[in-house]
Amino acid sequence: MLSVKDLTIFSKERTIVDKFSFSIDRKEIVGLIGPSGVGKSLIAKSLLNLLPPTVSKTGSILFNNEPFQNSLRGTSLGLI
Repeated sequence: MLSVKDLTIFSKERTIVDKFSFSIDRKEIVGLIGPSGVGKSLIAKSLLNLLPPTVSKTGSILFNNEPFQNSLRGTSLGLI
């Protein structure tokens, strides 16, 4: 259902998240945990194309085997 491969999040100064990959199947519940400042919020925001303008991403984000589209935000995918 949701597949992320080699997600890299970076700013002009540094790489924040480097080649993060995971997949979530239908009806599966997943939590992302870790220490403060490791990029958890940026990973979540990158899935919904909500990164700040000074931050960029590379990698593949697929929802139902198709590239994520902003029209899915709030209807099929959300951030809590």
